[in-house]
Amino acid sequence: MAQKTYTQKEVSVIFHKNERTIRRWVAEGIIPRTRIKGELKITKAGLDQVKPPPTGGRDNVEIGKLRAMLQELIQILRSTDLTKEEQEKLRQAEKMVDKWQ
Repeated sequence: MAQKTYTQKEVSVIFHKNERTIRRWVAEGIIPRTRIKGELKITKAGLDQVKPPPTGGRDNVEIGKLRAMLQELIQILRSTDLTKEEQEKLRQAEKMVDKWQ
């Protein structure tokens, strides 16, 4: 039985990324290609192994700014009198912000 193969355009739809991003991932080896009948193909098995890199560019900058702003707010809130419930919510928020590192 023949392996299912994909074009770079099909892969871009699967990962919700621009075709240029997919071409770069192929060139960088993030998306493996397999030689089938003398041609390099993207196979289903290859796609199942792909772990896309984190989003880069503008999104990371915005997330970084938001994270810094939230850390400042957490510090301001720590300097005020809070109930135990508010302190717990603040600790939970701080843990979430720390996960973005």
